[in-house]
Amino acid sequence: MIRNASPKWPMIFCLPRMRGDDPHPDTARLWAKYAKDYLILDKGFGGTTRFSPVRGGIFLDLEKIFTGDDAHRPYQTLFHETAHMLDYLLGKNTYYSTQAKNDGKTFNETLFTDAMNLFNATRKELVQKRRKQLPMVAEMRARLRRSGQLTAQQLTILQNAGIISDISNFRGEKAWQLSSRITAYEDMLVNPPERKEILRAIADKVHEGRKLTDVTDLDVDDMLQAALGDDYPYWVGHLGDGYFNPTRQCAEAWAEMMSSQIANPDAWSLIERVFPQSATMFNSMVKEVTG
Repeated sequence: MIRNASPKWPMIFCLPRMRGDDPHPDTARLWAKYAKDYLILDKGFGGTTRFSPVRGGIFLDLEKIFTGDDAHRPYQTLFHETAHMLDYLLGKNTYYSTQAKNDGKTFNETLFTDAMNLFNATRKELVQKRRKQLPMVAEMRARLRRSGQLTAQQLTILQNAGIISDISNFRGEKAWQLSSRITAYEDMLVNPPERKEILRAIADKVHEGRKLTDVTDLDVDDMLQAALGDDYPYWVGHLGDGYFNPTRQCAEAWAEMMSSQIANPDAWSLIERVFPQSATMFNSMVKEVTG
């Protein structure tokens, strides 16, 4: 069982899945198969929870893991870190997830393909949305000519587009300034969306219906940061530019997927939706090593 930790509860947690009562029994069986090899070097660690390939074990705070936190369900962090160690054990002192291939593509390449498919689809959606908004430019100019003002709804549209910051500044004697703002809005609509806007739109879709105070199902944010870059506006991720390289991208995605399948089905559903090809490849990798 897990060394230097409570020997029973992780296996009890996995038993229903090992019997096949769960959508991912192969993942639970694989995790349990190597449970005796997971080494916790410090179970009361006060720093950042991590698996250290150099030290050959895991540093964590078991008490905090039992209860979970704003970003993790109970036990999920344990399964995440042991998934890292499992990945390293399977790769025989390197990460198996960096070596595996599916139809000639590496895990890293598949993750990037999913992310770019999402990026390009979001860009297309934004272009189509802008085309539908173009008639509003003519309506704004007509309104400004008639009354010297815009409606509250039109001012809100300009504010939401980032063209104006404070609606009150464009009422009364300052209304004449709106002509240049309408032109700026038109320029925005006819030009391709910038990368920052596309990334913001992706994050808005991923974060829809969620609050910053409860991000327990947003493991996918970490994967998007790795695939799209540190300028992706993640809520859950790794602080500091340059953390992710091809090896870490694979290793983190493997751990996010495994821990989500075992301990957080809502997080897995989101990962599967955002990274469909990668989710399929992960399941294939698990089947391959489970035998």
